[in-house]
Amino acid sequence: MKGMARAAGTRGRAAGRLLAVLLAAGLLGAAAPVRIQFAPGASSASVPVELPSGPAAGPLTYVLAGRTGQVLEVSLRIPAKDPNVSLSVTCPGRGHTAIGRDGRLDGSVPMPQTGDYTIAIDKLGAGPLLPGVLTVAVKGAVRMIAARPYTGTYYRSDGSDSSVDVQEAGGGRLRFSMLAPRGALDSARDSSHGQDHGEARGEVELRDGAGTFERPGCHLELRFGAAGSGTLHVDESGDCGFGPNVTAQGDYHRTSLCAAPAGP
Repeated sequence: MKGMARAAGTRGRAAGRLLAVLLAAGLLGAAAPVRIQFAPGASSASVPVELPSGPAAGPLTYVLAGRTGQVLEVSLRIPAKDPNVSLSVTCPGRGHTAIGRDGRLDGSVPMPQTGDYTIAIDKLGAGPLLPGVLTVAVKGAVRMIAARPYTGTYYRSDGSDSSVDVQEAGGGRLRFSMLAPRGALDSARDSSHGQDHGEARGEVELRDGAGTFERPGCHLELRFGAAGSGTLHVDESGDCGFGPNVTAQGDYHRTSLCAAPAGP
């Protein structure tokens, strides 16, 4: 095991306490994620990060187990004024978090469910990068969290990666952001303009399980199944900013209790 870890360049180093045991081989391209396990009694670990050069190099991914009610803290340190990297954290079921948004390389998120949380680090250019350090910590006690019947990340059932983040805002209102990426095609629309992608965001008032969002030229209706069922149907009409050949319309299923709707 030690030899394999050295060959892959993924073995952790001590940083005040015994660091993670890294159980993956290979950091290039589509290598398996590196699993971070804390030493007995430890609640944090630091992992050396060295991104390979070249435009074809894939992201580095790390996974660690979290439990409901704890808080995950993540920090990436690279000794450069402009590190030219991106950081993201996803929850079990590919749920979205705000960590890494707007270019930040640190952040924290409450963990609403037990399972594996994934950290991805990717280069934004082809040039070489200085080695860095990824520090992760899990804080707080395991505890129950009040059920949220609608909050979560929803993915479209056709496998297109179109997604909706929904967060209950109180008073019967929901904040949402809706992403329809390339591949979320609408066969009924003119395909001569090629594929596109886009995002809509806003707030709706939920009445009888449905909420309507309108802005000039755009109408979106979000219709949820029974509270807690994790089902959602989106109807779209007009130009909602997804592009000439892309739609967010369709049936969705909640895959994660995490959600991070983009702000206005």
